[in-house]
Amino acid sequence: AELLFHTRETVCRYFGAEDPMDFFFTLNCTDALNTAIKGLLNQGDHAITSIYDHNSVLRPLEYLKRSNKIDYSTAFPDKNGKITVDCIRRLMRPETKMVVLSHISNVTGQICDITEIGAYCREKKVLFITDAAQSAGIIPFNLKDMPIDILCTAGHKGLYGPQGSGIL
Repeated sequence: AELLFHTRETVCRYFGAEDPMDFFFTLNCTDALNTAIKGLLNQGDHAITSIYDHNSVLRPLEYLKRSNKIDYSTAFPDKNGKITVDCIRRLMRPETKMVVLSHISNVTGQICDITEIGAYCREKKVLFITDAAQSAGIIPFNLKDMPIDILCTAGHKGLYGPQGSGIL
C-alpha cells in the first residue's frame, strides 16, 4: 500500500496534478481509455474522436454505437493535416458528452493542440479525454494548467515504466 501510494505521489508530481488519489493504475493505455469511455458514456450520449485516433478509442466507441447506446463522430484534419478546434466545433452537438483525442498520433506523429481543444470543451461543458500514450514522458504536462479532464497513458513508453502498466 505504501509503494502504491508513493507511486501515485510520484505520478502526481510528474504530471503537475494536485491529488495523488486522482490517479488509477491500469493494465495499459488501452485499458485506461476503455475504462473511461465505457464508464462515462450513457444511453443517448454523443462522443467525438478523430481519424488519427488509436483502436483503443475507436473500438469501444464502435461497440457502444453498435449496441445502440451512443453515437460518435470522427473529426478529419484541416488542410494542414491537423485536428484543430474548428474540426471539433463542427461536430459538436447538444448531446455531446466527451471528446477523446490522441495528443500525438501513433501513425503520423501529428501533434494535436490539446490546450485549445480542451479549453473549448471546458467552455461547452464537455469532458476532454487525452490519449497521451505517445507523448507522456516526451512532452511536459502540467495538469493544473491544462484543460484535460482525463489523461490516459501507457507506463512502458516515454515514462520507461514496466510493460503492462497504464495510468488513468
